[in-house]
Amino acid sequence: MKMLVCVSGGTYHKQVADFACQLAQRAAAEVILLHVNPKPWTHSKGYLEEKEREQLEDSMEPLPDQEEQFLRPPQRAMERCGVPVRSMVLEDEDPVDAILQTADDEKVDMIICGTSPQHVVEELIQPSIAQQLARRNERALLLVPSADARRRRKRK
Repeated sequence: MKMLVCVSGGTYHKQVADFACQLAQRAAAEVILLHVNPKPWTHSKGYLEEKEREQLEDSMEPLPDQEEQFLRPPQRAMERCGVPVRSMVLEDEDPVDAILQTADDEKVDMIICGTSPQHVVEELIQPSIAQQLARRNERALLLVPSADARRRRKRK
């Protein structure tokens, strides 16, 4: 079995990686950790002229090392558990497209992704990556709820 684990810069990525590690151990699965960095200013194409976007991109400081920041900790944890793992960092205008293309290219059996709480208005304007994957994906998809969502559910 081969699993693609989506790791973001959010506060929930550790929970996703921990869950994926436990599942990979039990299923004797290979894991690919993936972080997709959206290309700068892709969200503002309709608001800024191309020349203005280029000027803004030139003035921006480079992002920290994505692999070291987001992928190294879960990769080390999986290696300690004996799970075969490798990491990938991609840059794409559409993170969902990048995830699905990687899943196809790597012939994965399952995608694991975390969910984070969104307000209703946010969901209407821009569905989360998890929501988009659920609509567009053709393979097994496991969504790991955030600790906040689990805490809210326990209170009810």
